[in-house]
Amino acid sequence: MSSKKVHFQCLQGGSSLGDGIRRMLKKIGDNSLWGRYSYKGLNGKLKFQQLIINDVIIRACSKAYPDQTSRSIEELIAVTLKHAPDRAKTANQARRPLKEVPWE
Repeated sequence: MSSKKVHFQCLQGGSSLGDGIRRMLKKIGDNSLWGRYSYKGLNGKLKFQQLIINDVIIRACSKAYPDQTSRSIEELIAVTLKHAPDRAKTANQARRPLKEVPWE
């Protein structure tokens, strides 16, 4: 695993650990991509835990947030992946143009 990748992800930062994880994942892919993953691959989804980027994010978060444990980082990655489909739907709704309503 390249230290350049870890350093790049550390620079993404955020006001909290959860915000930092969301920012890191957003730099790599969008919510429609992350909606296909769960941390452990449950419910027919792909396993995020086996991706190299999982280790990169854990190492980057450990450097950026030294008071956090690897377990808490993994839990927040899992929560972020869990809510990715909802954020993708919200983003798609925001992009849709409003239909004009005919006034009487």
